[in-house]
Amino acid sequence: MAKGPKGPSFRGGISEMMRYANRIQQKLSDMKEEMKDETMDVSVADGRVTATVSGERKVIKISIDREKVDLEDLAELEDLVAAAVNAALEKMDEHVKEETKKITGGMDLPGLF
Repeated sequence: MAKGPKGPSFRGGISEMMRYANRIQQKLSDMKEEMKDETMDVSVADGRVTATVSGERKVIKISIDREKVDLEDLAELEDLVAAAVNAALEKMDEHVKEETKKITGGMDLPGLF
């Protein structure tokens, strides 16, 4: 199947387009399954707090460097934890988006993950 300037061309008509869509759907399903095992670590505030999230967008671990954090300042610690989790989730989202674009040939499919 030749790719035109705006994506794949479907010389076989609707049946070829449906087969292509099914292949993409299967590849995306496989990728989603693989992403479950991937993790992303992000540290904030010079390594004071590190969050680890999975490809399923679940928080796996929060690490706090007790030597760098004032454990008496709970408000600051709470802010650092939230910042680390949000940054890790954003980084994982970007990773998933890039992997999805590889499968879809650069097409952005909003709402997939």
